[in-house]
Amino acid sequence: MRHGALLGAECPRLGEVASIAEGSVAISLSRGGAPKPYDHTDPNEDTVAFAAGDCGVLLGVADGHWGESGSAAALAYLIEHCAPAWTGPEPPARDEDWLPVLWEAVAAANHAIFERAGKHNLAVARTTLALALVRPDQELFAHVSVGDSHIFHCDAQAARECSWRALGRGDAAYLGREVESAASLAPKGHAEVAPLRASRAIVLATDGLSEPGIGVDAPSATVAECLERANAERAPLRPLVACRELVDAALLAHRQHRAGDNVAAAVLWLEG
Repeated sequence: MRHGALLGAECPRLGEVASIAEGSVAISLSRGGAPKPYDHTDPNEDTVAFAAGDCGVLLGVADGHWGESGSAAALAYLIEHCAPAWTGPEPPARDEDWLPVLWEAVAAANHAIFERAGKHNLAVARTTLALALVRPDQELFAHVSVGDSHIFHCDAQAARECSWRALGRGDAAYLGREVESAASLAPKGHAEVAPLRASRAIVLATDGLSEPGIGVDAPSATVAECLERANAERAPLRPLVACRELVDAALLAHRQHRAGDNVAAAVLWLEG
């Protein structure tokens, strides 16, 4: 299994973007294009990670609040403990059985946040989570989100948001707020299993892309535009170009608004 992660502590400078590309996957992370206009603990509290196995790819972004330890702990748990089986030849569930598996994993990631805080004598830091699993040979796209980070399912014409924030259910929930079970978390987020069909890409991003008065005005349109520009590049470069274009669009909006936020993005390119 191939995997990579970018942690907020590794990207502390305004305007800089760190990226990792591996085959059809790319991830990017930035502190932002301008200073945050609100109180916070660490300069960069977002985390982004991926794992690619023989039969699938797992992508995740997490937006930390009052510290980067929560976002880092949640994704570290999922990449280490869930990704090997989820992306391997013998998955733990059939298509229709993935939803309880996703929620059990999110509950365990929530526990990992409290465990890391206790181990290192830190205040417990809340985080959003957006997680996507793709198994192309099965045409499987399974995703789960808690909080207001984004998941986009994209074809050649448009980017459709399919995460919690697309449902308009009110205030976002967070991991790291209290000890939770899979059953108690499920009503606070959104999980879905969908066919891939004629997909161009799966894109994840934290709300540094879209925060009102900070990010871009139309996140879905911005994602589609970035993918279209990347599609003009040679095939091996498309995931990285799309990911960087998306983060650069967010940073440009930050500078224009003179108010920034951390932004993490992940792109899995599927077309072709």
